[in-house]
Amino acid sequence: MRFLISLSVVISFSHFANAFACENPTLAIPRLSAPIQNGGPDPVKSAENLLTDFFEKRGQKLTIKNGFPWARMLAELENGNIDLIAPMLKTPERDEKYLFSDSWASDQHGVIVHKDSVFGFQSAEDLTHRNGAYLNGAAFPEPYRSYIQTHDNLTVVYDLDSLSKMLDQKRVDFILAPIGSLFRVIPEKMQDGRFVTLGPSVISTPLYIAFSRKSDCKNLIPALNAFIQEKSVPTN
Repeated sequence: MRFLISLSVVISFSHFANAFACENPTLAIPRLSAPIQNGGPDPVKSAENLLTDFFEKRGQKLTIKNGFPWARMLAELENGNIDLIAPMLKTPERDEKYLFSDSWASDQHGVIVHKDSVFGFQSAEDLTHRNGAYLNGAAFPEPYRSYIQTHDNLTVVYDLDSLSKMLDQKRVDFILAPIGSLFRVIPEKMQDGRFVTLGPSVISTPLYIAFSRKSDCKNLIPALNAFIQEKSVPTN
């Protein structure tokens, strides 16, 4: 009888502890993020708003950090100094370092060229004899992920301004990038039709919310997944 009472106390304490885990959740948002939902950008259902709503319903306030480098953001997540990053693409390497929610939105990746330098595209191999660039630290879906790993005709660029300038000045023939995200953050003067997406190159990719394995917030992933399902956010 005493054993059953002790067991009941332990179970009750466990539920109590889980209920109050993740007391001060911190979210980091990459600059290069413009999730695509329902066929186009939808700021109302962005990662920030989705998570703010989720934590508010739990009586918690979400702290949001942005503006620091992507590499540092990933390191902070791995070390447990921040709890979540959203949005994020899932890769095998990232899957080993972080925990992920269900997909809550989608983005599109593809080949972007200058309007004066459009070329035919049927597969990633059509890029082989051309010079390209991509943003350091960005993740890509297949076949671009494998292409980047196996070809040497790509320049790694460390900031978005340089990436867009290289294409604008025709120092590269193409750039690989998240399409909606890039067109959201490039200088306004370059959003005038001078950059063109090669239609056949576009790939829709699911986006996730990444949790630190060292954060108590990881215990909320099942609840967040249920919340995402309740919101019925399409992943297209």
